[in-house]
Amino acid sequence: MMKVRVVIIGAGKVGYNIAEILSLENHDIIVIEKDEERYKIVQENLDVKVINGSGSSTAVLLEAEIFETDLLVSVTQSDELNMIACMLAKQYGVPKTISRVRNPEYAEGNKLTNSLTLGIDLIINPEKVTALEIMQLIEVPEAIDVEYFAEGKLQFLELVIDKKSPVVGKALKNIDFVYRCVIIGISRKGKMIIPRGNDKILEKDIIFVLAKTKDMIHIEKAIGKKRSKIKSVMILGGSRIAYYLAKSLEKKK
Repeated sequence: MMKVRVVIIGAGKVGYNIAEILSLENHDIIVIEKDEERYKIVQENLDVKVINGSGSSTAVLLEAEIFETDLLVSVTQSDELNMIACMLAKQYGVPKTISRVRNPEYAEGNKLTNSLTLGIDLIINPEKVTALEIMQLIEVPEAIDVEYFAEGKLQFLELVIDKKSPVVGKALKNIDFVYRCVIIGISRKGKMIIPRGNDKILEKDIIFVLAKTKDMIHIEKAIGKKRSKIKSVMILGGSRIAYYLAKSLEKKK
């Protein structure tokens, strides 16, 4: 793995975790944090260089040797500061910049944040990502977990097998799914099994299935799962997560 130099602005939960992961991968990490307490926590617990100051300060960025930086990640609580930091980084020649932008006014198709002149290569929005994860589970309520790949063309489900399932006691090679799928794994009593053709599916197994999204409903039917549709949803709280979730649900009518 090629070693890169990363400047991370903001040492909250997101910034701290990014710094920890990248430092463990032996990258050159510089963390900029304005809050004295957070600054000390990073300094005492992570093997990274820490600068106490604002990420929107030219002097602080120069101290972080911004000219030598490969990637800048700005994840403070302030959207505006994150965007300004990325803009300054681009002016100093940083190839890639990532900004956390949480405010819906900035994050949703805003011409300002989409503008190349602002210098943001990637916008991350944890609240929106969380809402989308919840939305996926609402759309497939019978699954423990849902993931999408290949721009939504492939779907990954985590399903519990009940005793009435027609596949209970059958070896994988003897199950006719009709539609193509892959049983990636079977979790049985806390133990993960990488299945082969002779392995059987038992009651209370948790299976991990990968298939084309358009085919998955038929595969679930073969397993004995009926996809129910949630018709009404109550959201408690008016946070940003609630806002993004409500908006996604509204689009689905």
